[in-house]
Amino acid sequence: MNLTILYQMNSVGERLLNTMQKLFEEVEYRILAIDNVDYYQINRIDRSSTVRRIINTPRAVRNSLNTEQTSGILSANNIHHGLSEEETVNRSYEVLIADFETVSIKVTTFIKGKQQAKYIREKDNQKIAELARRVAYLIGLDIAMVTIVLTAKRRYKVVDINSSPEPREKDFNRIVEKIKDLAERDRELREIEVKMGADPEFMILNSKTGKMISASEFFPRDGIVGCDNIRIPNRQQRPVAEVRPRPDSSPLELAANIRQALTSASRLAPYRNTRWLAGSQPVNGYSIGGHIHFSNIRLDGGLLRALDNYLGIPVFLIENPTTAAKRRKKYGFIGDYRLKEHGGFEYRTLGSWLVSQKIATAVLCLAKIVANRYAEIPQNYLNTAEAQRAFYKGDQDFFRPMFNSIWSNIENLDLYQEYREQLQIIPEMIRNNVIWDEKSDLRRGWKLGQPLKKNYNESDKLAARPSQVTSVTSSTSVNSPGRAPVSTRTSRSSHYSSGSSRASVIDVRPSRYRSSTGISRDRRSVSSSTQQGRITSGQIRSSSRYNVVR
Repeated sequence: MNLTILYQMNSVGERLLNTMQKLFEEVEYRILAIDNVDYYQINRIDRSSTVRRIINTPRAVRNSLNTEQTSGILSANNIHHGLSEEETVNRSYEVLIADFETVSIKVTTFIKGKQQAKYIREKDNQKIAELARRVAYLIGLDIAMVTIVLTAKRRYKVVDINSSPEPREKDFNRIVEKIKDLAERDRELREIEVKMGADPEFMILNSKTGKMISASEFFPRDGIVGCDNIRIPNRQQRPVAEVRPRPDSSPLELAANIRQALTSASRLAPYRNTRWLAGSQPVNGYSIGGHIHFSNIRLDGGLLRALDNYLGIPVFLIENPTTAAKRRKKYGFIGDYRLKEHGGFEYRTLGSWLVSQKIATAVLCLAKIVANRYAEIPQNYLNTAEAQRAFYKGDQDFFRPMFNSIWSNIENLDLYQEYREQLQIIPEMIRNNVIWDEKSDLRRGWKLGQPLKKNYNESDKLAARPSQVTSVTSSTSVNSPGRAPVSTRTSRSSHYSSGSSRASVIDVRPSRYRSSTGISRDRRSVSSSTQQGRITSGQIRSSSRYNVVR
């Protein structure tokens, strides 16, 4: 891979230049001024590769130097920053990040006018490491020293971001190892096969009354289709249904497995007077997601950035912007991921794309392409405060002019041809200003056929759960055979907690006979959204701003 590194002209920058000249056969450099500060632009030239990666892009460096941009980005993501004159600092943390890895954490404690400094391990303060990693990522930096302080009021605040730190010897050597690793990343990706899984969510409404019906009335906690951990406060009911298909390296097979899971779900809840809804917030106050799991691939800043830009933005442009903005007040932020206990990770930024089989298949195919070829699509369209604010507000007009560039980069990848047919619905929807319909029954979008029973009522609660369900098979997580993934929601304040697992044995007893370990959540009151363009099936007709597919 061709590498370009921007590093300030200090002693470390000079040493880095000399080290790279020794490591690689062909290295060039020039002096580049950014905001009146001189930087080495060190270029490693690899004539056997057409892939190029810039470590600490000029835009990212400017973000770190420009107080207004830094403040705008951190504010958009609800990250506390800056100190007032009245605030007292009890402790400071200097966290060195290199390619999404925490290299070191230096803690300085201030006690009665004295300072005590020491280095700690990442596991000794996971919260600080996660915050520093996220700050560097949002600013756009691959190498950075993020300084965070703990105030007397017990609040963490970001006070400095340095794109050209001067680390100790052992930390410098680790940075060099990361650079060597990055130089071979494009070749590694050509040799691996990314495995994917998913746990998209949906909700059920009574089509006559419009009232929500808890998923726990129909589905067990575990298995190929079940209930998410979230429950209604002070009740045992769990409102959100979750599909947990068998993972696969093929996105087409994964989509087929989702269809199989939905067919099983349809047998457990075979009622005509219900609607199954997906999207971002199909029921006011309840946000749902379409998490995608990846394994057999290492998570780094480049991969997460590619997912945000080349998967997150296209899906952002076809989702309902009003409900998406409501969801992102707490879930689905930029760079939202969770590491899994058994390896791999899940990408959590997307709303539930389960709205139709065509859309779900296209999203999964796009995810596969981006994950397997992310080194070849390094552009960052989210690297400004304006872009990140627009993302959280659901401002599709801000990103629409960027789409042709984004999609052109996707079309130039070799894997695109393999999934070209399945992907066409995405550019068609975006170019025709079509968004998905969160009020349309997803069973129609998946052509699951007519439900068997006519009506659902309270007396059907027990009948909805047969003592044995032979049609529902146990699911396997992406990372561990014989286990099903669990979706535990995480707010924007605790976004990197490790995932949990649950056994795939199916318990179809009524909820009152089963123990409950779910977590509570506060239901946020939100205003109703206005009618906009939607996609179900059939022909396109025009609406006030969006086209509508009926």
